[in-house]
Amino acid sequence: MPERLRLKELVRQKNLGTMKDLCDLVDVDYQTMANWNQGRAFPSLKRTLQLCHVLGCTVEELVEFKTDDEASLMSFQLAAEAGLNRWIRYVQLHQGNPMQWNHLIQLTLHRLI
Repeated sequence: MPERLRLKELVRQKNLGTMKDLCDLVDVDYQTMANWNQGRAFPSLKRTLQLCHVLGCTVEELVEFKTDDEASLMSFQLAAEAGLNRWIRYVQLHQGNPMQWNHLIQLTLHRLI
């Protein structure tokens, strides 16, 4: 599982204003966003991809993982949640290569948003 989302850091790094501004852009209340940022809750795949799109970052840049093994598990869980069987096959074929997962995440992002 992911540790938390790096929302606050990315908003600052990309000069996007405040966390409240990000909340308005993705239509989420501030408390929900704070919970995501602190790791008390996590957004759906669709919302995660929307955040990546708005922040101009990859999932790997947004999500802070505890270990590489958990990153693999999270990739699989995101795929299963979205019902993307292609994702699952891709991860199984390319285990251990997060750069290839990032490519597929970006392709998925363009289709969902």
